[in-house]
This record gives sequence, structure tokens and C-alpha cells, in this order.
Amino acid sequence: MKVLIVDDSPVENLFMSVFLEDIALTDCVNNGKDAVKMVQQAISCGKPYDLVCLDIVMPDMDGHQTLKIIREMENREEVKHGKIFMVTSCDSPDQMIEAIGEDGCDDYIVKPVISDSLNKLLVKHGLLC
Repeated sequence: MKVLIVDDSPVENLFMSVFLEDIALTDCVNNGKDAVKMVQQAISCGKPYDLVCLDIVMPDMDGHQTLKIIREMENREEVKHGKIFMVTSCDSPDQMIEAIGEDGCDDYIVKPVISDSLNKLLVKHGLLC
């Protein structure tokens, strides 16, 4: 499995990488613009990400904007949509509805991310047996 972790916190990027190190190849970036570049590069190489874990609150380009651009890119390039989990420290039902309903993400994770919660989502979405 190939995973892109997008969070402006180096600590969160490290935690997610450690959680996934035995089951995935991970790349980490700290902003939405770099995430878009990485996704485009992966699509161009014919090896798109299976999963993007995308922080919602980031400077310059937030997670919602980044998600919208990634989905538009996948549609334009006619590639299968990768799974996208939005990650946030805010456990707001309104934010969850916006992320899943309007933006087109696949699921939602509340920080601090714990390995058990992440594993359950990976199984739920067919990324882990």
C-alpha cells in the first residue's frame, strides 16, 4: 500500500508514518500544495496513492481545498479515486459532514490518531485485511 500523509505538524507526520511503517510505503508533506504535487507525480508515474491522510487545518491551502483539487485531478486524468481520510483535532459533526458529504473524502479521523482507530478504518475501506 502506498500512503501520502499531509499534516503541517512534523510530529503528526511521524506518528502516522510509524503506525503505517509495517504495512505501507509512506511519503509525508507538510502542506496542501506539496500534497497536490506529490499526487500529480504519482499519477503521472502510473503509481497513484492508495490512501491520502489529509489534515484539514493547514496554512495556505487547507485540507478541503486540497481534497477538491486532488479529486478534480483524478477525474481529469481518469484514474481511480484513491481513499482520502481527513484528519483533524476538531471533533465537530458539522466539519465531519462537510468533509465526507460535500468534499468527497472517504472517512474522518480525529487527532490524536491512535493505531487501533487507523487500523479499523483501513479494514473498513479494504486497505487492510
